[in-house]
Amino acid sequence: RLVDARSGLAVNDLAADVSIAGGVARINRLTGTLSTRGSLSASGTVGINPAQGFPADLSIKLVDGRYTDGRVVTANLGGDLTIKGPLTSAPVIAGTVNLAKTVITVPDKLPGSLAALDVKHKNAPGAVKAQDKALRPPTTSGKGGGSGLALDVTVNAPNQIFIQGRGVDAELGGSLKLTGPASSPQAVGTFTLQRGRLSILGKRLTFTEGTVGFSGSLVPYLNLTATTTTTG
Repeated sequence: RLVDARSGLAVNDLAADVSIAGGVARINRLTGTLSTRGSLSASGTVGINPAQGFPADLSIKLVDGRYTDGRVVTANLGGDLTIKGPLTSAPVIAGTVNLAKTVITVPDKLPGSLAALDVKHKNAPGAVKAQDKALRPPTTSGKGGGSGLALDVTVNAPNQIFIQGRGVDAELGGSLKLTGPASSPQAVGTFTLQRGRLSILGKRLTFTEGTVGFSGSLVPYLNLTATTTTTG
């Protein structure tokens, strides 16, 4: 059994067929089941020379997987990934993850650690522009280190990304590319509104269009348009 305490994920019923020759461990077959649902299989090679950083060339397949953090996100997923490079220094995880039904629940009480919304004012007067500039935190141009686990992963979700809670009921679809260090990945992609509505103060607003975009940061840009009809 393999457990990741930080995410709460566990792989059970591990079984492996491994042979070693010429300083290389060849994984002919490695299988397991996720504690949350789904099966995992892998094959490939890992060098066993510590001086070379244990270079790996592995292929991983996830079928009918499920992930939940127990509070906000529950996702059904599958995918094909590779791990290449020295495991002790700079391995790269690459490939594709396909999301099926994914539910994001907006909590009743939002955490205080949420980043501030990036609000853009249109035709704002001078006083508003000055206040906006004063309240923005200073930007930094430094980049993180180049060592450690790196990503080159595409996340596909053509539909069935549901956002629910606090009056919101919406479905989105799209794709996202994750690259760079796993500790601070770059995210580029867009999720487009399929349908949605917002209930607030006894009124129901229908989302007519919207996007959730990523242009580098993991903090998305939201662009939503909603309408309602009143009589009287």
